[in-house]
Amino acid sequence: MAPKFPDLTSDLPEIDWKDLFARQRETPLEPERLLEAHRKNLEAWASAQRILTQGFQTITKRQAEIMRDNMSEASGLLRTMVAERSFDPTKQAEQLKSALEAQRSYMREVAELMTKIQTDAYGIIRDRFVEGVGELRKGEAKAKTEKAQAAPETTKPEAQKKPAPAAKPAAKGKKKPSVKKK
Repeated sequence: MAPKFPDLTSDLPEIDWKDLFARQRETPLEPERLLEAHRKNLEAWASAQRILTQGFQTITKRQAEIMRDNMSEASGLLRTMVAERSFDPTKQAEQLKSALEAQRSYMREVAELMTKIQTDAYGIIRDRFVEGVGELRKGEAKAKTEKAQAAPETTKPEAQKKPAPAAKPAAKGKKKPSVKKK
């Protein structure tokens, strides 16, 4: 049975890239933040590379051990066959079955080791990616806050009330028009 590979993308945040980068146009470029982000990216890549290098060295050493074991076992079987000067098909089949099971076990061990190494290295890159997206969002929120604080309050000046025009004095003998109140 083949080893199951973990779903490495299940814990990544949902990101609307178009929206995230469209809003970045409003954010001022801060060289210090940019350099810091790139430094962290390079550190993550270097750490992942160290894990891969050490892991593949471990795999190579293990494969060399497996090869030594196989050669030792094969030479032992050959010596036994020569010493007995007989060929028993049943015994040979059992030895072949045993050797094949051992090889399958070795292959599974190496495959699991490779999967673990790759998963660990990917985990470092994934964690940095999630952190970087958080930094983008944090920088965007910070820029919005600073922009809101720096913008002068734009209140409309109150319209100056002009005094109502003075009523013209009524001509003598004319009545003022009456206003009905509802």
